[in-house]
Amino acid sequence: MGDFNEHNPIWGNVDFNVKGQQVEALLEEHQLCLLNDDSFTYFHIPSRTFHTLDLAICSPSLAIKWDFSVADGLQNSDRFPIMLSCSDEDVTYPERPKRYIFNKADWTLFSQMALISK
Repeated sequence: MGDFNEHNPIWGNVDFNVKGQQVEALLEEHQLCLLNDDSFTYFHIPSRTFHTLDLAICSPSLAIKWDFSVADGLQNSDRFPIMLSCSDEDVTYPERPKRYIFNKADWTLFSQMALISK
């Protein structure tokens, strides 16, 4: 995901620019998927117009596992928050690593075992 600031009708903008063409070519050349729907992600305050500048891009194998949506409110910003939710019930998330007490480690033994000989 990122703030691409590019314009292309593929992701809901009415206008088109060179950088939008470049992102479109990147998607095609690398067989990437755009998760965005027709929702706007940006509100330009001076012109009071809506645009889609923030894009969510991934591989085809991941695209089928994620649902894209945009929050209703701007949350005191000019951007609508993008939300991705996993639609694959079989996906497991890694557990948070356990805490280690580094001052109880045997650093001498570690250094000896970590030594790489030629």
